[in-house]
Amino acid sequence: MFLTIGTSGLVHPAASLPLLAARQGAVTVEVNPEETPLSEEMTYCLRGPSGVLLPALVAAVWPDKE
Repeated sequence: MFLTIGTSGLVHPAASLPLLAARQGAVTVEVNPEETPLSEEMTYCLRGPSGVLLPALVAAVWPDKE
């Protein structure tokens, strides 16, 4: 799994990392309030502020870690 959080998806070489992960078969998750150039390549796109979405994601995936 590869998470990309709060990035514009424009600054390289960092912007190429999620694409590389996706091409290698990783599940990719973009957490961002807005669509980015990476969005179409991501497995999941979660729209909203990371400060809200990440705690909800952690609680959903690892409910015993709260």
